[in-house]
Amino acid sequence: LDEWMNDPEKAKLIRPQRGSSYSYFYLFNFWPNFPEKYDRENWMIAVNNLAFRKSIYYALDRIAGISCYDPYTPENFLMRTITPTQFVAAGGKDFTQLGNLAAISNTDQHDLAKALEYKAQAIEELTAKGCKFPVQIYMPYNTGSSSQIQLAQVTEQQLERDLGTDYIEITIEGYPDRK
Repeated sequence: LDEWMNDPEKAKLIRPQRGSSYSYFYLFNFWPNFPEKYDRENWMIAVNNLAFRKSIYYALDRIAGISCYDPYTPENFLMRTITPTQFVAAGGKDFTQLGNLAAISNTDQHDLAKALEYKAQAIEELTAKGCKFPVQIYMPYNTGSSSQIQLAQVTEQQLERDLGTDYIEITIEGYPDRK
């Protein structure tokens, strides 16, 4: 496929993968029942800090993640809301373009400068509350899909690289597919 994509004439013959009505997203765990070795108490201090959550939010590179599913046109699958575009309309207008949701839908959240600003704020605020760094982030993933495995690895590497392992330390752990 790489050879075809690099040939302008052959690339025209390839039909891009279609988007779907599925949306995937990460959530912060505010009720940690994960193993104690991941320091649940420290996690609770960190996750309840808005600046900590925003540092991760702005550092997360969604295009890098989507590239695990489609390395050629990941931007075609980028969704910034839980509701996919063209899923539902109101008054002839796509739901993701209504009201305040339009600003979220049309803005790239990946902003490393903002992420680092929030990181500095979080460190200051969390240090005052007795939080220990790096904050352990436990991230389980489904091993039933090679894309999910790659996504977990890419997310771990990208966030630790951009925010620093002095700030966060992500532990990815696979669980079996429940099919």
